[in-house]
Amino acid sequence: MLFAVFGWIALAGALCWPFLLYRIISKASKDRSAGVECFLLALLSLDFCLWLLTVFNTLPTS
Repeated sequence: MLFAVFGWIALAGALCWPFLLYRIISKASKDRSAGVECFLLALLSLDFCLWLLTVFNTLPTS
């Protein structure tokens, strides 16, 4: 079940990260803080790493 939860969040993150990165760059060019976008990008990256960990832990070893 945890595999599916991390997978769906990672999928949403894969769709959202280009937009978050664009907002971070545009805010940086205007000298405004992009703390919320950086935090969301970090959370989505952490979720992707946890999803990879669950994938590789559930694979059968031969």
